[in-house]
Amino acid sequence: MGELPPDVVHVALEVDAATRGKFDRAFAAHGLAVRFLQGSAELREHLADCRYLLIGRPPRLDWSPARELRLLQVAGTGVDPLFPALGLVDTALIANLRGPHLDSVRDHVLALLLATARNLPQSLAQQGQRRWHSFPSAPLTGKVLTLLGYGGIGRRIAPVARALGMSVRAVRRSTNIASGVDECYTFDRLAEAVGGADYVVLCLPLTSATRRLVDQQLLARLSSRAVVINVSRGGVLDEAALERALRSGELAGAALDVFEDEPLDPESTLWDCPGLIVTPHVGGFIPDYFDRVLDGFVENVGRVRRGHVPESMVSREHEY
Repeated sequence: MGELPPDVVHVALEVDAATRGKFDRAFAAHGLAVRFLQGSAELREHLADCRYLLIGRPPRLDWSPARELRLLQVAGTGVDPLFPALGLVDTALIANLRGPHLDSVRDHVLALLLATARNLPQSLAQQGQRRWHSFPSAPLTGKVLTLLGYGGIGRRIAPVARALGMSVRAVRRSTNIASGVDECYTFDRLAEAVGGADYVVLCLPLTSATRRLVDQQLLARLSSRAVVINVSRGGVLDEAALERALRSGELAGAALDVFEDEPLDPESTLWDCPGLIVTPHVGGFIPDYFDRVLDGFVENVGRVRRGHVPESMVSREHEY
């Protein structure tokens, strides 16, 4: 490894040539050069050089060689693989990207709510069979929606759900009453919050405190008419317990956009689990996503260079 001046940013993200050009031009305007790193092996090799680093899904590694690291920018919201952040220096600030995808994830949740309420999978299956068979579908009006997590995504889902006539409950870490919902609970009342709910949407970060939060015991608290939707992180949910509940008829349905292991194995039994809609982690994937990532990284590098904290800074204590 050659010695690098401090005016270099590192990007450990797979992007095409056109996007690389955008990165080069954007940082050149600020007197910074860009070095692209391919794969975790090259990232490890250059950790000692990194001062401002952009990564995609955070790898699990020993960060101790990165003694000069000042900004670790994640190109998404999920930072759970970082923790316990082995060897990461105290002076390294961690930031993720929360804003650009919020409306998109809200829309995805709305699509999944409507798809399950109107039983679109059955209509699509019948279309493939060229079979005409009418069936009833219940409206969302009057249904109860419980949001596990009431951050940026939850706060966008709530008004849309209420506009559709749903009653909305929010479960959050803070004891402050949340505005924009009908009922608010803390996590010590989780079983009460999901009891009687028609829809339970998981939109909370994955941390050591929330891993497998939705387990077999909590799923047993749900009504047999309930539908579970996960747009947060796969590790928040016990997927095996969910599959058992669906196959036994203890739950009416589920829709998963995220999984504990991605991509989902082609041999996984979740693919053909009755009542389950699978989408390939596309909730927050918008057409100009990498442009938004670039804008956020440029902004945060500038903030850190000026001695300020980055936007969307991650709390090491709370792990999000």
